[in-house]
Amino acid sequence: MTGETSDLPKGRKAALKRIAWGLVALAFSIGFFEYLVENPYHEFLLIQNAQTAPGHVTDTWEEADSGDDGSTHWTCSYTYVFQLPDGREITAYSGHRSGQLRPEFSYIEEPVPVEVEYFPTDPSINRIKGDGCQTVLEWFLRKVCVGGFLLVMLCLPGGYLLRDGIKALRSTSRVGPSSDPPSSF
Repeated sequence: MTGETSDLPKGRKAALKRIAWGLVALAFSIGFFEYLVENPYHEFLLIQNAQTAPGHVTDTWEEADSGDDGSTHWTCSYTYVFQLPDGREITAYSGHRSGQLRPEFSYIEEPVPVEVEYFPTDPSINRIKGDGCQTVLEWFLRKVCVGGFLLVMLCLPGGYLLRDGIKALRSTSRVGPSSDPPSSF
């Protein structure tokens, strides 16, 4: 008993495999980009229309890894709490960031007061004031220009696999008798 894929011609099977790997590579590239750059639209919203609220950093984490070149690569994150004008309290997490903690966040025994920027219609979009891009020009250069270039470079291998797979699939489907009705011009 043979499976459905074994009934496919060898060229068509290879084309479908290439398309599948292209889609996997594209999905991985977009996910990796989102991890590296976070959500550029959220940052743009905060630059344009952020409100501030008092908050406190309640927990921090920092890790040092030695790089292949002998240097030290730092990763850090922190948890903070802020209160909205209507009294709601929101706990947020910075995510893993490259670099060391700010000096005032190292070895905290009591919560450290900070100002938190948040988007008024969706307070889950927030950051500690001073983090990220501060102007539209800086955002455009970092997130759109550099981030766009990075996204294109990450997506190129998946795009090429997908394009080549589609071309190969089209060429294998043209081989043999055609079941399409003749065109009438």
